[in-house]
Parts: sequence; structure tokens; C-alpha cells
Amino acid sequence: MLFPKLISYILNPFIWPTIIFSVLFWITPELVPGMANKHILILLICSGSFLVPLFMILTLRNSGVISSIEMRDRKDRYLPILLTTILYFGFSWMLSQKTPQIIYWTIYGISAVLFLILILNFFVKISAHAVAATGSSLFMTLMGIQNQNPKLIAVGIVFLVLSGVLSWARVSLKAHSLKEVWFGISLGLISAFGILLMP
Repeated sequence: MLFPKLISYILNPFIWPTIIFSVLFWITPELVPGMANKHILILLICSGSFLVPLFMILTLRNSGVISSIEMRDRKDRYLPILLTTILYFGFSWMLSQKTPQIIYWTIYGISAVLFLILILNFFVKISAHAVAATGSSLFMTLMGIQNQNPKLIAVGIVFLVLSGVLSWARVSLKAHSLKEVWFGISLGLISAFGILLMP
């Protein structure tokens, strides 16, 4: 079970904004022209969307508010998802003051998806790994198609394959049932189209 655990930790839901913008900045910089201080911005995105939520979840676990950072129990998910949603909306607003629209609108879109996961969590457990991986990978692929950029299409397809492997890993670890993973994949697909169509 080493490989499923490894890929689950590496491709955790919080890392995907950093992956998306790293790809845009360095593999397809023509889609974000005129961007200065890309390294600083990526560090900021990584901190706001990955490191801060991770620290928050570790704090909740260490204080006994949640039983595990894996949050396998649905009731453990409410507070972390709520706090992360608020954090992402605030982070989106901060980015909107200084960055191109594609950056802050994408984070706004991810914030909206988090809020939707929070609402759905009252009724069904959804694989956040599958939502994030599928949505992010398809978003990059569709953006490549929209901009007729073969490099971005290729990268998106590679990540789509990885998202399939990740979904298998979540089922293999018994972190989710097949139904929960399919719910996540479906929401990820809808999210990718929704974020891409945002003004």
C-alpha cells in the first residue's frame, strides 16, 4: 500500500492550485503574459492554498477537534472544509488586488467548489482528491484546447491519467468507496467547465 499512500499525499487536494499555476507560468507563459515575480507569486499561492490549510488541519488534529488528517469520518470534514473555504475566498480577494483575472478567478472558482463540497458533505462523502485532481487536470486540458496550445493539452492529459491513478489509489486504500470517488470525479468534471466559463 506504499504507492497508493504516496500518490495520495503528493497529489493531495491542496497542492493543485500550485500545480496549475506552475504549469501556466513556466510551461505555457504565453497564456499569462507580462507576469513579473513569478517565483514570488507561486510561493504566495503555495502558502495560501497549501501550507496554511495544511497547518490548520494539523492544528485541528493535534487539538483533538478532528480524529485524523485523513478525515475519513464525514463529521471530521465539516470544520476543516468550512475554514478552508473561508481561507480560499479571502485569498482570492487578496489576489484580485494585484494579479491577472485568470489567477484570482481560478481561485474563486476553487473556493466555490469547496463550498459545494461542504454542502454536499451533509448528505454524502465525496473524494476531495478526485474532485481536485479531475477538475484541475481537465481545466488545464480545456484551457489548452481553448487557446490552441498543444503543450498545455499534453500536460493536462498527463495529469488526467495521474488523476485516474489517484482515484484508484483512494479506493485501494479504502479511504473512499467507488461511488464516493465517482461523485468526486463527476464534481471535478463539472467544476472544470464551470471555472473555465467564468467571466
